[in-house]
Parts: sequence; C-alpha cells; structure tokens
Amino acid sequence: MVIKRAPAPEVPKRHLKVYQAYIAHLRKRRTGGLSPYSTYAQRFLQFAKDSRVDRAAVVGFMEQLVTQKYKSQSRRFIWGVLKSMFVQADIPWPFRRGEAPRFEHDDNAPALDPRAILQMIKTARAGKLLPEEAACLAMVTVYGLRSIEITQVRAEHFNWPERLLTIKTAKMEAPRLHTIPNEIADVLRAWGFKRRLGEQRVAAIWYELEQKSGIERGERVGWHSVRRTLDTLLREKLNATIVQVFLGWSMRGSSDMSARYHRVTFVGWGKEEAYQPQWRRELDQTVFAQHPFIAAWKK
Repeated sequence: MVIKRAPAPEVPKRHLKVYQAYIAHLRKRRTGGLSPYSTYAQRFLQFAKDSRVDRAAVVGFMEQLVTQKYKSQSRRFIWGVLKSMFVQADIPWPFRRGEAPRFEHDDNAPALDPRAILQMIKTARAGKLLPEEAACLAMVTVYGLRSIEITQVRAEHFNWPERLLTIKTAKMEAPRLHTIPNEIADVLRAWGFKRRLGEQRVAAIWYELEQKSGIERGERVGWHSVRRTLDTLLREKLNATIVQVFLGWSMRGSSDMSARYHRVTFVGWGKEEAYQPQWRRELDQTVFAQHPFIAAWKK
C-alpha cells in the first residue's frame, strides 16, 4: 500500500506576514528542517483563514485538536508553536499565565512488550518489510527516535566513512551524534533517506509493521511505546544519566553548564562538520554493550 504525503495547507494571504515572521525565526534557530513547526503553523493559519489571529482562533484550533484525538504531549507542543508564532509576528499573546489548557502527562502510556519488538526485527530480517519500514524500525529500536525525529532524517545526516548519524531532536535541543552499529548499517543504507518521510507516512508504517509482524493492535501503542521500552530496559543496567543522554532527553533546566553548552558541529572553517567527542563515542559503546535489541539485528 502506497500512502501519499498530504500537501501542506496553503497559508491565507491575510495571514502570510504572520507566517513569514515565524519562518524567519525558525531559520535562525534551527539547523535542520522547519517541519513540524512550520506545518502546525500553516494548519493553524488555515484554520483561522477568514477570521483574525486571536484568542478565539487559538481556542477553536486547540479544541479541534482534542476532537481529532491529538495526544496531550502533541497538543502541548503545538500550543508552544502558536505562542512562538504570535511573539515573532508582534501579536500580543492573548492568554495570561495560568490560562493555558491542562496538558496531562500520560504516566500510564504503555511500553511495548520486548518480545513484540524482537518479532518486528525478525520480520525485518526475513525481508518482509519495505526498505523504509525496516530503516524506521532500526532507528527507533536502536536509538529510541521519536516519530517526529524520524521525519527529520536526511541522507546528508549520515557520515558513512566515520559511521556517524546526526539526529535532529524534536524539542529545539542541540542535535545529537550517534555511532552507527554494524548490525543496522545495511538496513539504513538500503533506504538511504534520500526522500523525506512525512508524519502521515511514518504513522502508517507503524500499523504496517504491526500487521506484517503479526502483532496484536494495542490501544495507544506506537513508535513512542518502543522508546519507553528501550528506556525501561536500559535503566535496569545503566546509570539513568547515561540513558538520558543517549535517548536525547531535554537538558533544559540542567545545572550542568557543560552539558548545556555541548554541541555536535563546528562552524567557521569552511563546511560545517559533525564532531563526536571521545566521551560520546564511548557512551554509545557502553549503551550498545547492554542494548536489548541490537544483537537481534545481526544477520
């Protein structure tokens, strides 16, 4: 089954300046692609369309997200996108402190059974998955990528001579650089990420993985369920900080200034280049040695 990526909604002319101001801000802040920030901004402005960009438009849009069954963390992210867009367009944010909707963190969201994950990997190694399906599965089971992060992966993020992969994080954090283990190198090369996978395609791939692997469909189960499983299993064997750094958890609020200043690219001397310090390479090797799924990818 081929699922075409839905085109981004056009921005109404009356709201074009608002959108352009936000895009200019994103281009200054982000080193990777502008999606999903630009996508949600477009959707909101399309929703506002013939009305003003104001409190009523924000309330109506957020209510629509609830109706469309967007998860709490997704709605929190989109709320932040809208607030930032208002600020960058010099439009007063029409909500006072404490007036934001309640975005409950789902502490009961499920982690996928490790046996189900191993079955998916077995299905991939049996050649029953499309190249993009196997590549997405490899990156999520090894690095714990968020679904939005999958959509950001491009061919230029791979440094094959050094076996390095740059991952653009989903939360405006600095990108993280990972070693590519031999066990999944052929799977990632087979797809190559020369074409961007959109959000809808990434979501559809999950359902296809379940079906092809014979995994029973579970409520609220998806890519993030694999990330929860990986986090849970790694924390049983490794220091929590090591797991936090490996999985790219936010360092905001950290009192460790070194961690907050850490970068994975150098600029100012020709082409921007990825840089993986020795400690980061050693951290990857430490995690890989205790990793619950890498060995299953071995041919």
